[in-house]
Amino acid sequence: MIKILFSDLDGTLLDNENTERGFVKPENVEAIKKLETQGIHFAIATSRSYDFLGTRMQLDKPFDTVAFNGNLVLCGDHIIDCVTFSDEEVNTLVNIFGCKEDNMSMFITKENDCVFYDYNYPSVQNYILEYPDDHDVREFVKVPLLEHMKKNEYCFILGDFITKEATDLVRKRMLDFTDVQYIDITTHSFTVTKDYHDKVTGILKIADYYGIKKDEIAVIGDSFNDVGMLSYFKESYCMSHAPNEVKDCAKYVVDSVAECISIIMNKELSN
Repeated sequence: MIKILFSDLDGTLLDNENTERGFVKPENVEAIKKLETQGIHFAIATSRSYDFLGTRMQLDKPFDTVAFNGNLVLCGDHIIDCVTFSDEEVNTLVNIFGCKEDNMSMFITKENDCVFYDYNYPSVQNYILEYPDDHDVREFVKVPLLEHMKKNEYCFILGDFITKEATDLVRKRMLDFTDVQYIDITTHSFTVTKDYHDKVTGILKIADYYGIKKDEIAVIGDSFNDVGMLSYFKESYCMSHAPNEVKDCAKYVVDSVAECISIIMNKELSN
């Protein structure tokens, strides 16, 4: 019996066809309501921040969320797990990312404030100024990162590089840094989490909080950073537009969250 469904956001629950930020289709909103009336919990597992979905939907209550790919885990608005990088780790990552390369590396606090490695990089300016509605960061901090980090703790780090070659070079440098792990988003971007923290570990923390077993968990996603949870949980669903390598990791392929929920509910009713 499934007791909880965890959904990825971008490209899964969020329809990103018309805007990078995406929106939640009415059919998915209605399906979630039906799911919860049947006593099946709906939750989020995302690389975005905890409060991002609140700007996309009219929520009666906040969804339990695995945010920042597992570095921040919340039940309602109660934090049950949060990891941060030490000053030494941040310094190491700054050096690994390369201070002379034009990238969009972001260091983000659990409050979702963001400091770029160098605010003056053209790609950073492009992201902030030309696409103000595409991000969910609460505040961009313009002071130098190394100055800002003296009094702040960073929960999440993202590297977004101009080319795949530049990204692969940084990935190679990361191999010697064993205290953290990177999780691919695209061929030229990845997120950095503390070692052993990812969507799976976050999902299991929420499940443990409610006393839910592994076989009572369902998951749905569409991208490379969902591969871990799609492979780990037996009741796994992948969006049909996902890369084949991602679809191969899931038990079912669906066109929407609503279709996923329909399958889950029909299976529960037949048991």
